[in-house]
Amino acid sequence: MLRKLLFAITALLSFNSYSQCIADAGPDQHVCQTFTSMDTLTLGGTPTASGGQALYTYQWSMDAFTIGSTTFDASVFLDDTTLANPKLVDYWDNEMMFYLKVTDVLNSVCYDTVKITASSFASHLGSTSFTINAGDSVQIFEPNIMSTLPVDSILWRPNHGLIDSNAVRPLVHPTKNTDYYCIVWDTAGCSQQGAHFQFITVNTVGLPETLESQIEIYPTLLKAGENLNVNLNQISEDCQIEIWDLSGRNVFSAPLENEKAEFTLSALPKGIYACSISTGGKIITQKKIVLE
Repeated sequence: MLRKLLFAITALLSFNSYSQCIADAGPDQHVCQTFTSMDTLTLGGTPTASGGQALYTYQWSMDAFTIGSTTFDASVFLDDTTLANPKLVDYWDNEMMFYLKVTDVLNSVCYDTVKITASSFASHLGSTSFTINAGDSVQIFEPNIMSTLPVDSILWRPNHGLIDSNAVRPLVHPTKNTDYYCIVWDTAGCSQQGAHFQFITVNTVGLPETLESQIEIYPTLLKAGENLNVNLNQISEDCQIEIWDLSGRNVFSAPLENEKAEFTLSALPKGIYACSISTGGKIITQKKIVLE
């Protein structure tokens, strides 16, 4: 009698376990959309359905919306709304919610949801041209790439004449004609490269090519207590040193009245700066210095 009772309880528990369907729409995901491609995402878990009684049927849906005379539902954005693991083939807006309905063979129904967020990029068509004399510097404008998410980092290219290739508006000191572009990463790790849009023409007429080689600026990495040294082979009229921070703000300037000069920069915050030597109002050389 006891054996029959235990068998009946076991059968009942087994029946109850099969009656509970579990749906898994998978983890929330983020899709990167560039000018030429979009990430391919697969929805659903591994497995998407469990418990209950196989076989399962799947139905993916979303809150449909209408633009003009066209209605957009899950079938527009997924390759097949009846698969356990459909692929995302398109997206709308910065956030989409998909709903999963699983039905087992006994018509037991379970549900789950998954959120898809997205980054997309845009670019303006503007460009900027500068003409500078050899030895001069210019601060170029901010990137021409925008993301729907905040910008995390920037990389300017080509890596020629850049004081800081990661600055929003870097100072550039090219020795030849150079066209700059940038790559932007947003806070989701998505990236986009923009077109060349900062065009620098360098005028080399009338400036001695040997002036820059006659100037020494050291050390370029200043540790606590170290001073910046400047050595000149000759003193020219109105010769001076100037230092800018990465925002382009002049934070230090002083005349150079001797062939050797030493400057204390301990009052400046730690960071990266551009140091230039100019004469007669024209920048002859420029170097990046780091204060630790």
